[in-house]
Amino acid sequence: MGNSLLRPTPALIGLALIICHTAFAASRAKPVVTFTSPCTCEGNHGVSRWAAKTDLAEPPPGNANIKPITPSQMSAWQGIGGGVTQRSRRLIAEENWFSVTGRVETVRIEDDGDLHIVLENANGQPGGVVVELPLGPRWCEMRKTVFSWTNARFPISPGREDKFALVQHPIVTVIGKAFYDIDHSGNDTRSNRRNYDPSLAVWEIHPDM
Repeated sequence: MGNSLLRPTPALIGLALIICHTAFAASRAKPVVTFTSPCTCEGNHGVSRWAAKTDLAEPPPGNANIKPITPSQMSAWQGIGGGVTQRSRRLIAEENWFSVTGRVETVRIEDDGDLHIVLENANGQPGGVVVELPLGPRWCEMRKTVFSWTNARFPISPGREDKFALVQHPIVTVIGKAFYDIDHSGNDTRSNRRNYDPSLAVWEIHPDM
């Protein structure tokens, strides 16, 4: 009898597996992301094409070779096609500079610490593009400006719409390199439509300089 009490029962085995699975999942859980100010963030995480997303190259002197374009024109592009993965640095097609003028429709804070800004044509023509402002000293003043268009109350985390909403819709011009955000292509790199919102292009300006 004494030995039989020491034998693991199916119920005990199942409980042990649940505990182990829960502990493993907790160890892999992503940290809570908290924006503590326009220019600081805790727990932010991002790895996909990170070198390209935080490219510090400055625009050409005198704004030479920067092509003006509207959000609707950019949203009419084709996808980048093959040759890009989540580890790719900038491709040749992503080295071109653009000046995009549009009306700010939405601003979102993201888990990687970026500010995600949607621009649409000021004349209402359909087709939106995303402009991104990463963390870092280079983008701090621009981030302060963008947050001034919102009712943000810090600290704030992604998904807390009750503490963060756009209250102004200015028309702005941004300058930066074109970037194909493969994370939002739904694995179809021929497409320029985001899998979660077909009204938005996969091509974006990232980072805004």
